[in-house]
Amino acid sequence: MTSGSTQDVVVFLGPSLPAADAARLLQASYLPPVAQGDVYRAALARPWGIAIIDGYFERVPAVWHKEILWALSRGIHVFGAASMGALRAAELAPFGMVGVGEIFEAYRTGAWLDDDEVTVVHADAEHGYRSLSVAMADMRATLARAEAAGVAPPALCAQLVQLAKALYYPERTYPRLWAQARAAGIADAAIGALRDWTGAHAVQQKRADAQQLLHHVAALREARAAAPAPSFHFEHTDAFEQLVRAEQARGQDAALSQHAVLDELRLEPDAFRAVAERALSRVLAGQAASRYELQVDEAAYAARVEAYRREHGLLDAAATQAFLAEQALSRDRLAELLRADVLAERVGSALRDDVERAMLDVLKLDGSYARLARAAGDKQARLDRQGATAGMSDEALVHWYLERVAQRSRRGADPQRLLASLQFRDPYQLLAAARREYLYEQTKGDDV
Repeated sequence: MTSGSTQDVVVFLGPSLPAADAARLLQASYLPPVAQGDVYRAALARPWGIAIIDGYFERVPAVWHKEILWALSRGIHVFGAASMGALRAAELAPFGMVGVGEIFEAYRTGAWLDDDEVTVVHADAEHGYRSLSVAMADMRATLARAEAAGVAPPALCAQLVQLAKALYYPERTYPRLWAQARAAGIADAAIGALRDWTGAHAVQQKRADAQQLLHHVAALREARAAAPAPSFHFEHTDAFEQLVRAEQARGQDAALSQHAVLDELRLEPDAFRAVAERALSRVLAGQAASRYELQVDEAAYAARVEAYRREHGLLDAAATQAFLAEQALSRDRLAELLRADVLAERVGSALRDDVERAMLDVLKLDGSYARLARAAGDKQARLDRQGATAGMSDEALVHWYLERVAQRSRRGADPQRLLASLQFRDPYQLLAAARREYLYEQTKGDDV
């Protein structure tokens, strides 16, 4: 173990390397994977160095470039490797952040661009942040080593890399990769030797890079190397001052845990159930989108973004920044969520028959089916006897119908967003529903 105080180096570590193994390489203060605001708080104590290995990508806002630049401007060494650290180091190397390892080099040179090269699903702190999936970076390294060792031919390894990359990162495991290979028509005999070899020789590139970083930091600290003078002037932007104020407030009043927020929601049981059902739908839709290899339609995504901006009054940069801060969101995370919405709608279309059957089953279980069936039957019988026509254009009829439905919504809705949520199969089904409702409204006062 190296000498030195545990407080003069702060390391943000998670699934890349067990903390007990890391502590044997470098005496330091080990903290959970980094999130937005963590580097700012660590830098307040003026440690000799900050090392970022793991960080959060989705559940909470990611560590911000600006807070790393602030740490560098204060004469603090900032290092990165293996995962989130490699990403930020590649982006901030020109400003003095030091990157270490093969993964950092792949990002620095532009060979890799996607975050999902290093993203994994992992357990919580209680279970040591154990990885539950395999990083694409590790799979690439494993297949490259297998090719170099003559275990598998180059063409097969290249095909397996493509299949692994196509997997949604939470599902990226070796058993799933072998299953994808079989589904792609690769004979089991062709991957048998590779599968057996991988069981004993799989490369853990993130772990190796994390270890290399800790050795590097230990050597520099032993020499008490001073951080180079910053090569830039740090600008105290409005956004950075918002982060400072938020962290000051956090220091005065500890931030609410995610569990506490949900406990508040539980005091509104109807709302809790509705949110839980929406959340489950999002999870299942994401899994289905991956299974069916559905892609986001960019035009639909652009329309969703515009509708969301209007719905929440995000009409300028200041309003958007304030909203993101209040909702504990980053811009990237909001974009991911809206893309997931668009994918969920595509999943709904792909599984429409199954969903509609399930909706009828839900209505029957809830005891609502009879009421709705009576209303539908009454309307159709009335219209059959009247034989009336709407007497208005299709466009006007649809507009009337959407306005009427929006009035029954608790929150109201953007017409296009509302229309998407009603999940009509095609314009003809929409027109038929609109015409039936309009004519019913016009004739329901008549004797039948």
